[in-house]
Amino acid sequence: MLTTAADTLPVRVRGFDRDRFIAAKRHYQIPHAFLFHGEAGLGKLLTAKQYAAILLCQTQTGELPCGHCQSCRLQRSDTHPDYQIISPEEAGHAIKIDQIRSLIAFLQQTPQQAGFRVVIITPADALNHAAANSLLKLLEEPGENTVLFLVSDRLMSLPATLKSRCVKLPFLTPAHDTGRVWPTEGHDADFLLGLRDVFLGTLSPVELAQRLNTAEIDLLLVTWLSALHSLICHLHGIDREIPPSWAPLLNLPAQPLKTSQTLFHFIDALYQARSLVQSSVNPNQLLLLENLLIKWYRITQS
Repeated sequence: MLTTAADTLPVRVRGFDRDRFIAAKRHYQIPHAFLFHGEAGLGKLLTAKQYAAILLCQTQTGELPCGHCQSCRLQRSDTHPDYQIISPEEAGHAIKIDQIRSLIAFLQQTPQQAGFRVVIITPADALNHAAANSLLKLLEEPGENTVLFLVSDRLMSLPATLKSRCVKLPFLTPAHDTGRVWPTEGHDADFLLGLRDVFLGTLSPVELAQRLNTAEIDLLLVTWLSALHSLICHLHGIDREIPPSWAPLLNLPAQPLKTSQTLFHFIDALYQARSLVQSSVNPNQLLLLENLLIKWYRITQS
């Protein structure tokens, strides 16, 4: 059975704790509704699809969906019988009540693959008044093993009654300007160049960590996060400029969904590191950097 308690899954401000999410899936204890909100272009819909894939995968044994089972193939092509994406029938128009009524009828059916039924509603702020009221009834009684992901660029446009019934996950802009012009010289450029070389295996993670041991680590993490968000957006056709030195990183494996899942998992690790740095723990900077850079290099080995 699914739980409807919004605080069942421990959530960090900027993302999921992926391990707990996967453990909750195994025990069928996933909250019934999530709300991804934040500025446009931060990967909310992509993340919703990634977590839909985690829920629907039939053979997942690690952190990521296998990508090969029938369920993964169907989900990737948006043809999975237990998976729906609800969006306006025409760009710029509202999501109508008839669409939510059809969704309710869909969810009243028995799952065809005896697992989760997953729905993504995007953008949720496009729901008209009648559709929002109808969705509210669904959120109150979602049915067994049903998970909804609402995606919104305009949180304030959503009724409070809808927001209160979802686990809210804000997507925060990791730097002052996601459309920044990347430096071609100076400290940031050297750092990004070093990250590129570690990623490509031409520089030791330990060596770069030693070079950066006296740098302001929080600023390094912010720069790293911003560059990663830009890279993910670029990989999925969103107009974001990446650091010039990172152009070789575009030669990634042929499955962009799996690549992005791996990158989002690494982003989780960076946010955890920032939380640690900003706490009173006072972590060992060299060890923290070495650990992150080794994980960064291992992305290429996965």
